[in-house]
Amino acid sequence: TMLRSMAPASAKFAFSLKVPGRVEELRGDLFKSVVCNPKDRVWLYLALCIKRPVLLHELVETFVMCDEDMREHLINSIEEALKYIPSSEPELLVLVEKAIPETERLIIKVLHILVQTSRGKETMSKGYGAAVTRLYSVTQNPRLLVPVFDLLERSSLLDFLPAVMQLEVDEVA
Repeated sequence: TMLRSMAPASAKFAFSLKVPGRVEELRGDLFKSVVCNPKDRVWLYLALCIKRPVLLHELVETFVMCDEDMREHLINSIEEALKYIPSSEPELLVLVEKAIPETERLIIKVLHILVQTSRGKETMSKGYGAAVTRLYSVTQNPRLLVPVFDLLERSSLLDFLPAVMQLEVDEVA
């Protein structure tokens, strides 16, 4: 409920939550005050994601339901959790595999963070390349390919190269 409260009240989530009445009452009282506005709740949720990366899936579902301002906040904030989660964490790969066009901007940010945090530590799974290839086939956004270019199938690289070459230099570097 903490995370879902960032989305509009009219948002329809895939799974409903069964929350005891007392907990819902406490949540309502807490969220009414300016002490805990929706953007502040993101930090607490991201801290929970470090310990339980599976919670990132709910963050992505909520991301789709949020307005543009909150989406931008989530994109800018997610690094605080991801820099403490190793790229070998299976839930991160599942997150990219389940990506949809509406989550593309968030996924690009996730990929860039994973590349930065895994440098010199561990190599990212080839599964990231396959997952990004699938999403690219839907969105045709070459920015998705850049962070995982070395993980893509060699047979597909020449197909992707013209699209990547159309990007600005700072988008590729």
